[in-house]
Amino acid sequence: MKSEYPYLDRRFRSEAQRAGQLPKWEESLRFNIQCAKSIEEAIVSHSSGGVLQSGAAETVLEQYGLQRAGFVLANSVKWNFRNTSARVSDWSMSIRVPYDQKALSRFLIHADDRLLDAFVKQVWEARQALGLYGTEHCAGEWGGVDYQGKTLVLNADSTDRTVTSLKDQLWYAADGFGCRPENWGCSIRAVRLADGKTEELDRALFAGALDEQYLPDWAAEKLAELRGPQQEQPEPSSGGMEMT
Repeated sequence: MKSEYPYLDRRFRSEAQRAGQLPKWEESLRFNIQCAKSIEEAIVSHSSGGVLQSGAAETVLEQYGLQRAGFVLANSVKWNFRNTSARVSDWSMSIRVPYDQKALSRFLIHADDRLLDAFVKQVWEARQALGLYGTEHCAGEWGGVDYQGKTLVLNADSTDRTVTSLKDQLWYAADGFGCRPENWGCSIRAVRLADGKTEELDRALFAGALDEQYLPDWAAEKLAELRGPQQEQPEPSSGGMEMT
């Protein structure tokens, strides 16, 4: 995949208009519409007998990147009430797509639910091949977990921050109102496990609390230091990233 892609505007149209950036928002919308059409074409050309063939997502991801493809797919799953798997539904909810009805209707993907579900999972596999985690590596129902004291996964599918490895993604939730699941939009005092850097980050930036079977050895050591000897430590894994 390329290192840079056209700007993805995640704002409501009204927000962009107030900021005097409506042309920028409209250009992003055009790319979203094109991406949705490309996904539809890829699904048609790579499916047979109701089964999606491997490699269906490759061309789309090369052309549009992981984040725009994820944004467009999440729009179709979460706002079009698709009958996809629970994991895919949770993933879509973790991606902020403004409910701007006129705009979102223009880049809905028209495809069989099972094929759309399989396409999303191919996108996950592509992200995983880059060495990154997603909601499929998190424990509990998305949006219903108390984050305090847990290892959080910065959402590579939706953040505008630079995420190139697990060292960018794994954070410890120290405290903050945003730790509570009902406090959507509030901040968390989070510590990056790789270097101990502390930041105030919005709860919405995280894909969820990591299922600790996926916790790499280096992160387990850092986590033990932060939690202190009084808390039970997880068994470190071999650092593998097997899909479940």
